[in-house]
Amino acid sequence: MKFLISKKLDRKSPVYPPIVGLLFFFVLGILTNGLYVHSKISLVPQEAIANLLGDEANFVEPMLFEELMSIIHLELLFFMFVIVLGFFIYFRLSDKKRVVRELVTATVLSQIALLSLALTALGKSLFVYTFLASFLAVNVFLLGIIFKIFLRISRNG
Repeated sequence: MKFLISKKLDRKSPVYPPIVGLLFFFVLGILTNGLYVHSKISLVPQEAIANLLGDEANFVEPMLFEELMSIIHLELLFFMFVIVLGFFIYFRLSDKKRVVRELVTATVLSQIALLSLALTALGKSLFVYTFLASFLAVNVFLLGIIFKIFLRISRNG
């Protein structure tokens, strides 16, 4: 566990393969989470509005509140898991002030996404656009953080 003190992670270290595996599963998780949200809600704005708010012209019912809350619940757990574990690793490898700013940014973006998704129950399309923008932003941001971690541990190894 020298990694926790020295912040250096050699490829020969027994901690290196689990961390690389965890980062790989984070990338896989972010991609499959995007596919999940696309299958339930859609990442295309007009389709998302129709799926969440309904579309009388095409006989599409609005999403049930219970289904919306179950999606929010899954997303909340997913973002908590990825943000917390990803930033624990990132915190040990990078400048602390920068990591704290990025952690706050990721947390705020994820909370905006979840709050705006919950507020779509009010029937406003503005909340759908806010959800889509913040959801995509937080996922791209987290992929960037994971990429930085990969670069950092490959350089130190």
